[in-house]
Amino acid sequence: REPWLTIVPGAIEGVLRDRGVASVRVPFDSRAGPATASADAVFLSLPSADVGAWLDTYSGGTPARGTWGVGSAWDDRFAARATEVALRAVSPFTLAGDEEQAALAAAVPNGLSAAAVHGWVTGKAIAHLLYESGGAALSEASLGLLVGWDPGWAPPFAVRDGTRSRTPDAIVLVADGTRFVPSGGFLRDS
Repeated sequence: REPWLTIVPGAIEGVLRDRGVASVRVPFDSRAGPATASADAVFLSLPSADVGAWLDTYSGGTPARGTWGVGSAWDDRFAARATEVALRAVSPFTLAGDEEQAALAAAVPNGLSAAAVHGWVTGKAIAHLLYESGGAALSEASLGLLVGWDPGWAPPFAVRDGTRSRTPDAIVLVADGTRFVPSGGFLRDS
């Protein structure tokens, strides 16, 4: 159940604590019945299937500051219900808005999702790495060949100095009733 059980909620709680915001962790089990919460905002730390189950069972109304999820919350199948609870997905990918996006959308009949885009971009990255390496065996050191590469679904590949952390961090996607769309540009951790 990791990273959803401790790693992701711990990171969310850490950011909130650093901003002086109190948080309460409410475990979710799709077999246990409706999920309710009385809070200014709800932050989901759930795999995609559980995001759908949470949306199906949540009865706490629309939180004043909305509902937030990480990339796993981006699934166009959730868009209608996500609009009702003001769900925003913080995603490392956005819509490419071109023929490539149309091709992927045609290949996934239920709409785009973080998982579909991640798989697509990963496949493109591997093809790019194999091309750049001349077909040589890939290793962790090969990641340097991605620096500056433009996947089309995110800004050109870069990492923070001295780390393997991708930058920019994310873009906020909001549901418009039928799909998720970008709300602003990519956010950087400063």
